[in-house]
Amino acid sequence: GEMIAGKTGVNGNYSTHLYTQRAIKIVLDHATETPDDPLFIYLAYQNVHLACGDGKKKENGPVQAPCATIDRFSKVTTDTFKGQSANMLELDWGVGNVTQAYKATGMWDNTVFILVSDNGGPLDHTTNYPLRGGKHTFWEGGVRVVSFVSGPLIPQARRGTVYSGMLHSSDWYKTIVEGIVGGIVPDNTG
Repeated sequence: GEMIAGKTGVNGNYSTHLYTQRAIKIVLDHATETPDDPLFIYLAYQNVHLACGDGKKKENGPVQAPCATIDRFSKVTTDTFKGQSANMLELDWGVGNVTQAYKATGMWDNTVFILVSDNGGPLDHTTNYPLRGGKHTFWEGGVRVVSFVSGPLIPQARRGTVYSGMLHSSDWYKTIVEGIVGGIVPDNTG
């Protein structure tokens, strides 16, 4: 997709577009102002996190996504699944647009890109097939999620490999510091 440009306000704007625009601006500004300094971006899209809600609270309301994106899913039969499908597509576009900004500035060549989910999808508007269960369950569909590490700095021999063991979100700190950056995580025994 094309890089998103346009509105900068909050009211009436889809947050995924705002987050993407801000991340792209950070990348472009960094490439212009301090290209030799490292850049760390933590980009926490929330469009798929509570897309539907439990329906019991007004603020949790129905799935929210741009109508034009929802309309792409005419073969999906329920509105909540259409909305969630649109949210996933918007997330994909956002990640693609930020990645494109890194590539356009030449920063991609010195980037490690990590994407991770926090839990499986809620069963009222997603499917975690072939895994059983979903968000708020301890079945694999609730706790086993997709993540990946990408970018040209990943050694060729590690690209395309799959880790099927168990890990926790707290493992990312040591993975990034020691496994990617080459630093040392201090021992907490003192």
